[in-house]
Amino acid sequence: MNIDIYAFWSYDICPFCLSGKVESLFLDGAVSVEGFGCARFNPFMILYGEKGKDAHEYVQKLHTSYENETRQLKETLVKRANKKFDEILETEKMNVVDLLKIVASSTDEKEKERIIKEFEAYCKWKPKHNNTYEGKKEKYKGGAQN
Repeated sequence: MNIDIYAFWSYDICPFCLSGKVESLFLDGAVSVEGFGCARFNPFMILYGEKGKDAHEYVQKLHTSYENETRQLKETLVKRANKKFDEILETEKMNVVDLLKIVASSTDEKEKERIIKEFEAYCKWKPKHNNTYEGKKEKYKGGAQN
């Protein structure tokens, strides 16, 4: 008579447990499981027969459900972030248009040049990987200065 044995061991991702059909039992209490290659696990529970199969299927459903809900949540958050980013970009475009209107309406040539230089400096400002920034006279080094 061939009885299927299922092992359940701790895992760090929801549902915080994995399971599988046991291929081999070892003297130290570890098991090897179908589908996991030569990996060995120390189960906290071993079930056999119909109870083991039902519990294994339940854990698989929980894991699949978690993955699906997590994927949907990530997609929703990305959509929200993209929408917010588009709103910010639209606001920035309006700020640029307002700036150009101010420059065009200004009669003072020095004021026009000052605004244009500030705008060009703002456009050139880009973060670098070594915590220095282009467009600034002094170098920024993260953290408090003593």
